[in-house]
Amino acid sequence: MVSPLKGIRILDFSRFMQGPHGSRMLADMGAEVIRVESVDSGAADRYTGLRFLNGTGTNFLSMNRNKKSITVDLKKKEGKEIIYQMIDRMDVLLHNFRPGVMERLSLDYDSLSSINPRIIYCSCSGYGQKGPYRRKGGQDLVVQGMSGLLTLGSWKKGPPVPQGSFVVDAYAASLVAWGITLALFYRERTGIGQPIEVCLLNAAIDMQCQEVTAYLNTGKIPQKESLEIGHSLEPSPYGVHKTKDGYITLVGSFSKVCQILDLAFVEEDSRFSSTRKRIKHREELRLILDEALKQRSTEEWIKIFDREKVLSGPVYEYSQLFSDPQVEQNEMVVQFAYPSVGKVKTSGIPVKLRKSPGEIRIPPPTVGQHTDEILAELGYTKDQIKHLRERKII
Repeated sequence: MVSPLKGIRILDFSRFMQGPHGSRMLADMGAEVIRVESVDSGAADRYTGLRFLNGTGTNFLSMNRNKKSITVDLKKKEGKEIIYQMIDRMDVLLHNFRPGVMERLSLDYDSLSSINPRIIYCSCSGYGQKGPYRRKGGQDLVVQGMSGLLTLGSWKKGPPVPQGSFVVDAYAASLVAWGITLALFYRERTGIGQPIEVCLLNAAIDMQCQEVTAYLNTGKIPQKESLEIGHSLEPSPYGVHKTKDGYITLVGSFSKVCQILDLAFVEEDSRFSSTRKRIKHREELRLILDEALKQRSTEEWIKIFDREKVLSGPVYEYSQLFSDPQVEQNEMVVQFAYPSVGKVKTSGIPVKLRKSPGEIRIPPPTVGQHTDEILAELGYTKDQIKHLRERKII
């Protein structure tokens, strides 16, 4: 088996989620990803979040498998020299420092492309490399708010509601992996590298392409009427409904759902006689559907809807999700051994390539775990490495 990205080398300065999650996707498919970390204690993303396993954050463990780590002091001449030597051997550089930081370090695209014209240079940010917000720090929740995503998912009579996971970061990470892959393909054809920009704001807007297009062409602002309604552009039945023992998601033909639920009188109600009217009166329709759906359990209803070819599904908590046979079949829970923790379970590889699937080759690195190995590859002797460590350059 040949991994799709075997032989591709990525120098990764990024932290937290947007960059690391994107480089993890590439590492899972065979790329050699080397994290560059600070000499003293490593990168800050090792210690963020609320959940830790023997001192190591689960956030870090979730996004840094299949990577190596080197510690380098970028402010010292000898430290920069190490990076310059590495760049000549790299295919990609990835970072999420604020615009201007890499320029001050003389690690910007223009400086490094003069060393390696084939380098692909991916810059991640909150708002973009140019413009009035270029130096502002970006973060998932802040961009959810600015992009309209918070309003889109809000209850009309309540405050804006954040998404339950870092959805903008996750989508931006996918754009990082996609952008780098596209640039690699372009380089394969032309032999030329290039800079790439990915920012959270653009990702958040692109996530809403359907809603954005509807607004830009009609002037109508999407707004949910109720917490349970699934989408502002979709008429009921489309949303979350109560059942006898929990909740069910339901997406189906109005007429067919009424037939299944024995609600012929509802189908004849003038309030619900058209798509436009069902959007206008969806709160009333939702309450009627809830009363009917309360007569059976979620599992019972799903069997009925499946038989009638109406889309529906359970509303899981994690304790239910990871015992679901489809999740098990998809191998979306994997594990690796981390030195100070032991066995760590995490999410699996989402893209399945039959002839060249991804794999977990190594666990997330400890701080600077591969420094000696990487420097030896560059030609440094043991004595030189010892001297650099004594001076805290590595």
